[in-house]
Amino acid sequence: DHVASNADEQERIKSLGGFVSSVGGTQRVNGTLAVSRSLGDAHLASLLSRKPHVVAMSKEEIQDHCRGTPYCFMVIASDGLWDVMSNIEVNDMVLQVMDEFDPSHGITWEEGGAYQEAAQMLTHEAYIRGSSDNIGVCVVAVG
Repeated sequence: DHVASNADEQERIKSLGGFVSSVGGTQRVNGTLAVSRSLGDAHLASLLSRKPHVVAMSKEEIQDHCRGTPYCFMVIASDGLWDVMSNIEVNDMVLQVMDEFDPSHGITWEEGGAYQEAAQMLTHEAYIRGSSDNIGVCVVAVG
C-alpha cells in the first residue's frame, strides 16, 4: 500500500529528509498527506514517489493464485475504499456478494452482475464507514 503508515514507505520518506507523523489517527507525510506516492502536491514533491508499485502477472499466474477458490477477481479502487477497509474486509465482502448474488435483481452473471453488485456494495460500505476521500471501485473477473 502506498500510504504513510507503511514501514517501507516511511523509511523511504525519512531517507529523503521528510517525516511521518500521526494527525487525527492517520499517519501522514510531513503531517499533511496520507498517501506516499502522488502526482500532485507540489510542496511535497521531493518526498513523494511518482513511480508506481507494479506487480505483473500472467493470466496463468493469477489463475494459479486463485486455485481452490470459487471466484477469481481483482479489486481496483481509490483511497476512499482502502482508507476505511482492509484487504481482508474487501475480499470477504466480495466473496459474500458472489455467494449471495441473485441475477433476478437485474444484470446476469454472464453480464458481470455479481461483480457490478460487489463494486456497488464496497462503494456504499466505504461511504457508510465515513470515507472522506473519493471512492472509486472496480471488481474485475479474472479467468
